[in-house]
Amino acid sequence: MPSSRLEVDVGNTRIKWRYGNAGHWCARGVLVSDELLALTPLAIQYQVEVVAIASVANLDLLRQLEQDLAQCGIGFWRAQTQQEAAGVRNAYQQWQRLGVDRWLALLAAKRAYPQRDVAILQAGSAVTLDLLRQDGAHLGGYIFPGRQMRRRALLGNTHQIHMLQERQPELMPGVVTEACVLNAEMVLELGMLNQVEQVLLQQLSNPLWIFAGGDGQSLLEFYRQQRQPRLETSWHDELVLDGLMVQWGEEQ
Repeated sequence: MPSSRLEVDVGNTRIKWRYGNAGHWCARGVLVSDELLALTPLAIQYQVEVVAIASVANLDLLRQLEQDLAQCGIGFWRAQTQQEAAGVRNAYQQWQRLGVDRWLALLAAKRAYPQRDVAILQAGSAVTLDLLRQDGAHLGGYIFPGRQMRRRALLGNTHQIHMLQERQPELMPGVVTEACVLNAEMVLELGMLNQVEQVLLQQLSNPLWIFAGGDGQSLLEFYRQQRQPRLETSWHDELVLDGLMVQWGEEQ
């Protein structure tokens, strides 16, 4: 029987996890990024055999987590970026430098849509976009500052950021500072999406645009609402975790 495991996606701001085996997930949840060591009691609670993790977190914390798990008799497996795997070829010449979250998203997209050219947009602390041809060739991508990163750079004040979260964006000019910031954010994001759309149409054949990440759903809504979209779109909430499962299966 496949080992029961806790699959974990550790980003810069949050940690997503799910528990189960062979693709049958019994529980899932979210932690904040500084709660990495809380995964040990979680693994004990669910009596897992191994914690499989994709992480951009502090290496010292990861080592501490591995030690804590080992003391409890629980295995630790960490996903790594590869040059080629599961039908996908990394575009980076220094292939190790591609973020593991982007790599795993490529693996997941190839597994989910083997006969399609795809573009993968993950919107978290940073917004990353990667292009993948049907034949498995990764064509590279883009990295943009994410929504929270832009807000912190502009405002640097958590109270003001909270006020933004209470408003709905629109394309019209704002008449109070919070609306000016939020509406400009929407203008910037739509401009980004529209410009990238042109690149995708040039580089890929009938591409599917996959959206993921904490702010991915709202970006997808922006794209769909502005006008008749020129690209087919899809939403995937656990793309990195799905890629983690692909790499785990390839290496076992």
